[in-house]
Amino acid sequence: MTAALTYFQVTQVFTTIQTNQTPGTSTTPVVEPSSGTAIFTCSHPEIESAPLDQTVSIDPIMGRWSSVDGVLSELDGVPGVGLTDNQFLGLDPGVLTYRVDYSNLVWDNNSDQNLDSFRFAAPGDGSTVDLTTVTRLPL
Repeated sequence: MTAALTYFQVTQVFTTIQTNQTPGTSTTPVVEPSSGTAIFTCSHPEIESAPLDQTVSIDPIMGRWSSVDGVLSELDGVPGVGLTDNQFLGLDPGVLTYRVDYSNLVWDNNSDQNLDSFRFAAPGDGSTVDLTTVTRLPL
């Protein structure tokens, strides 16, 4: 059997909790819808893969979520974002990582919001990665 590229899904659900929305009204937190984009940049944009007998180029991949459901999705709306896994690339486990950069963030009617960037390791076995619970690596 010839080795083939493998992929894994990245998921995340975004919720923004805001307090004191309007002074003097209530101290109960309010759940605000949010929207934005996430860009996944591979630590190895070009890999000479002996197991695949080819050069693999991995461009940045973009996902998005909307204020309708807060679910990270492909640009076509399919939930989750597919990324290349390190299985069959000839890299040691944990070597292939992805940097996550958030942009176009909007909540509380404010388009100047910010979420911290981070890096995480590809799972190596095709399992789904939840960005809410994944181990965040230093940039």
